[in-house]
Amino acid sequence: MATAGFSCVHCSKWFRSKIGLGVHMQSQHREEYEASIKVPKSKTRWSVEEIALMAMSEANFLREGRSLEVNSYLLSQFSNQRSHKGQRRQVKYVTG
Repeated sequence: MATAGFSCVHCSKWFRSKIGLGVHMQSQHREEYEASIKVPKSKTRWSVEEIALMAMSEANFLREGRSLEVNSYLLSQFSNQRSHKGQRRQVKYVTG
């Protein structure tokens, strides 16, 4: 009777769940585990200039009367940043 499972590529230990394999990788093969992570360790930060530019872009867009699609517009203009919606919720963005 064959059962599905997860095995470690470094030491061939077998685990019933992906979480179990992840815990094993973090504790037993830390360097390999960290090298395999594709997510950056720190968040991308917005500079003061980028925040001001986004606020100006939003203001110009709203002046055109297109308020319903402002998030889509800002995403197209600032797609290199992680979360324009989260940034727009910040007090420093609103009070600028």
